[in-house]
Amino acid sequence: MNHTHDAVRQQQLSQTLDQERAQYAWTKVVKVTENFQDFKRVAEGAPALVMSNGLMQALAFYKHKHHDALLQAVLKWVRMRVFPDVQVNRQADLFVAVMERLTQCDADEYFRATEEALAILGWIREFAKARDSQHEHPQPAER
Repeated sequence: MNHTHDAVRQQQLSQTLDQERAQYAWTKVVKVTENFQDFKRVAEGAPALVMSNGLMQALAFYKHKHHDALLQAVLKWVRMRVFPDVQVNRQADLFVAVMERLTQCDADEYFRATEEALAILGWIREFAKARDSQHEHPQPAER
């Protein structure tokens, strides 16, 4: 009986985390006003880039190519979920602080950071596609 309760509780916690991810991702996607099509294009390939090249290389790529909205969304999420003790004073310092932490953390933390990045990127990708399709096919106004 206890195992069933624990499994249900774990599912409730993961659903809550998934809802938290969704809420965070949605707020980031709706804030993108400039170059939304570019944001959407980059977001669509983001999980694959992380999977094929690794989290740090993907973050460095986004920094180099000035994909700031996506970069900041991932950095802030990873910091919040995996490295809450990382202190930064400015947005520009967040990249350096998270990258330094990723180079120094153990394998378990690095794996957790990658998992969280992939999870939030999945939500961002889906919301960007949904937001774009909403603009392509607006719903008729109700009468």
